[in-house]
Amino acid sequence: LSTSLDPSVRRDWSSDVFFFQAEDGIRDYDVTGVQTCALPISKLHQGASRVAQGDFDYRLDLQTNDEMSELAESFNRMTDRFQQTNCDLDRQVRERTKQLLRSERLAGIGLLAAGVAHEINNPLSAIAMATESIQYRWEDLCAGADPDEVENVRDYLEMIHSEAFRCRDITARML
Repeated sequence: LSTSLDPSVRRDWSSDVFFFQAEDGIRDYDVTGVQTCALPISKLHQGASRVAQGDFDYRLDLQTNDEMSELAESFNRMTDRFQQTNCDLDRQVRERTKQLLRSERLAGIGLLAAGVAHEINNPLSAIAMATESIQYRWEDLCAGADPDEVENVRDYLEMIHSEAFRCRDITARML
């Protein structure tokens, strides 16, 4: 039998018979070929189109118990794996976004700490310099003063000086 399967194929779905133009005339074929091949292929095509348009929840349901049904199951497994991969990638993007935001916040806090430390160091330097200046001129300033009071003021000056340098060390460690 030599048949010419070209655009001259006609379908008559209402009578469930295919008509093919053959070299020696028109032949008719039972609808079984349509049910086992054409309709499942059409469903596979429809499913592939839906998934391609983003409907990743769509699953094919072919109950033909043949290669077409196996192909549909493979398609469903492929769609499941794609959906799992897509969910995993979405999760990774959310996680990386959180990490990036956390890093940006920490960088901002670091910049703030550096700015605060710099601003604190300026007055601390002035305090330390002033106490050093007073200590340098101490003997001239205390001439004729009560020795007990002189000693108290000297202790306070030393405490101010040492605490100013301690604060500078603390801010230096912040940087």
